[in-house]
Amino acid sequence: MVKRVLALDASGVRVLATARFLARLEAELPQPLHSTFDLVVGISSGAALACALGVLRLPARDSADLFSPQKLREIYDRTAWERPGDLIQRTPRYDGKRKRRALKQFFRDSYLSDASTPTILITYDVEARRPLLLSNKGKKRIRTFDAADAASALPLFFPTARVNNRWLIDASPICGSATLTAYAEAKSLWPDEEIRLLSVGSGHGTRAIPGKQSRSFGVLGWIDHDLLGIAMDTTLVERQARQLLGKQYLRVNSELADVKDELDDTSRQNLQALSNLADRWFDEFARSAVALVG
Repeated sequence: MVKRVLALDASGVRVLATARFLARLEAELPQPLHSTFDLVVGISSGAALACALGVLRLPARDSADLFSPQKLREIYDRTAWERPGDLIQRTPRYDGKRKRRALKQFFRDSYLSDASTPTILITYDVEARRPLLLSNKGKKRIRTFDAADAASALPLFFPTARVNNRWLIDASPICGSATLTAYAEAKSLWPDEEIRLLSVGSGHGTRAIPGKQSRSFGVLGWIDHDLLGIAMDTTLVERQARQLLGKQYLRVNSELADVKDELDDTSRQNLQALSNLADRWFDEFARSAVALVG
């Protein structure tokens, strides 16, 4: 029997592209995404999309409402942190209250254990110093918005989040993509079944880092030259997944093109560029995605 798996990695405002692609893809499938996939795995902002599909069982177009341009501008409100003369960021860029409020309004009183489709979020436990998977099969009940909040608590941008007695952050700086975790968990659940894996990213940067100049970079120099982007690069993971799964794997991703490198750029121009990126993905990958999981 074939088992279909969806892996979602999307950080910051780039989740808009991921959400829009899924909404357009769903319109081409015979049933909603939450009924199409047997397992949904998310990391960073992609974790919230995974919960919208797996826990709330919403149509993809409704799931995308969580990351509408208006919501993204509320979550990433730059006026809340920009202060003249503050050249060194000593605290998280955002206090996380707007993000948490948006998640709580969206997921309300639901629990991760309410998911009828197996749903897994990838986080990192800062005290235990190891990754931690939150799932609907966990021993402790976890509110969905708490889980999504922790999974998207990206260092430098948002504070560490507390879930029960653990302090968690976004795991994307250590593993970048949800792809291999999704595959490993699927094989654990269904060791003898055929696994088909659709992995959707949120674009990757191509801005060159000046090699000779980088020899003198300190902390601020590397942060200014996309240190997080380097840590979150998924190129190697994509290659490994292709070697493991062959034709049973499809990765939807590309260069950012006109999208800005900054993960919190909510300008009208950048958000439109993200919508355009999703539409290009649809033109390039939709037929193959339908053939893989339809």
